[in-house]
Amino acid sequence: MNKSNTLIIFDYYFNDFTSSESLRRIEEDIIFNNEVQKEDIFIYEKVQSGLESKGYENGRFSPKEEMGDYHFQSLLKKYFKRFVNEHL
Repeated sequence: MNKSNTLIIFDYYFNDFTSSESLRRIEEDIIFNNEVQKEDIFIYEKVQSGLESKGYENGRFSPKEEMGDYHFQSLLKKYFKRFVNEHL
């Protein structure tokens, strides 16, 4: 894949896939996930087209649009670093 194309692969893990109740829930989960993906296609297409625009700031995150992602990643980095320093 490249900056103009995205490939998304989902793996599903279920510990019970034999009972009729579990099979019903699995089917509902997959249907729900497919609906969410249909809604997200619009977002994916906008992100892909925006990567080459002059208004996009290159880097790991877009500071304006991905504040939550950036914050989450910063927290992970902080706590991983702390764990490594204390336990390894």
